[in-house]
Amino acid sequence: MLFTASPSPTSAQSATTLVSTSGQAQVASSNLVRAQGFTTGPNVQGYTLQSVELYLDNVPATGVSEALVTLHSDDAGAPRELVATFTNPEAPLAGANTFAAPDDTVLVIETPYYLVVNLEAVTQYAFGLADPPEEDTQPGSSWSVAQQSSSLADDGTWSADQSHALRFTLNGVVNDTPASTLLPWLTLGGIALLEALQGRDPAPSEPTPPTPPPTVPPTAPTAPGQVTGVTVTSAVEALAVSWAAVSEADGYKVQWKSGDEAFEGGGTREQVIGAGSTTAYTIADLTAGTEYTIRVIATRAGADDGLASAEITGTPRAPPPGQVTGVTVTSAVEALAVSWAAVSEAD
Repeated sequence: MLFTASPSPTSAQSATTLVSTSGQAQVASSNLVRAQGFTTGPNVQGYTLQSVELYLDNVPATGVSEALVTLHSDDAGAPRELVATFTNPEAPLAGANTFAAPDDTVLVIETPYYLVVNLEAVTQYAFGLADPPEEDTQPGSSWSVAQQSSSLADDGTWSADQSHALRFTLNGVVNDTPASTLLPWLTLGGIALLEALQGRDPAPSEPTPPTPPPTVPPTAPTAPGQVTGVTVTSAVEALAVSWAAVSEADGYKVQWKSGDEAFEGGGTREQVIGAGSTTAYTIADLTAGTEYTIRVIATRAGADDGLASAEITGTPRAPPPGQVTGVTVTSAVEALAVSWAAVSEAD
């Protein structure tokens, strides 16, 4: 897998050897097309490939225009699709030759690739193989090279050479672009979806679930309206109170006081009524002849109380005196003398 990016995040970094088998002894290859597998190292930000050095034999005096070196993705241990074409040196020479990679060729963390060398257009060429087929020691590199290269058979299949790897050196830069730039495109196994760096859409991912609508807290109910139409009727040591219903109310508070007292919410001179349909209440056990001031307040669950009604006064009546007893009548000249037992409550 290969991607390009612009601008290059590595323009200020120095090139280094990414992986190499050039330190091994060389043997000549008799095949015209050969593929060499390698796997990139663990740098999360990836690597920018700059060039590859290959060893050629039997080089003619004049250069060639045909592409000799290409880079391919891996498909189950064989080259797959073309991902980069290297530029030939102006005049290939016997020995090491440098083939330039396209600008900003980014290789992804821990990903297998194939380097393919094709000499079919220049059959007099030959390229060098490494013996033994091992990568050179590169401190801190952690790249690996397949220990055998593959040749292309007439039927288009690849056949691994169990004895030799291609003799080559990959040169480039270990990227130090901040991880925040590249990590959003990393997937499992270190395969990075860096298509976005070259303007392509990233590979498909799991669809993002729709954002649920914001939770709107329920609106608190409003306070009920003010009670109107309050009337007070005197009764024996009691006052009968009635009022007009308030549509928003689910209950009422009836409060009363005497003289200069203050209304006592929640005290002994308040009656809470828990039904909005109830519009009357009789206040009992009052002192006869004492003037009381009364008000009514509508209530609603979860809301503030409504405004208090207008204040209405009323005075309870005294109970009637007891029955007269001990009545006697005494006859007199043209008169009757009547007497009875006194009643204590009578005035």
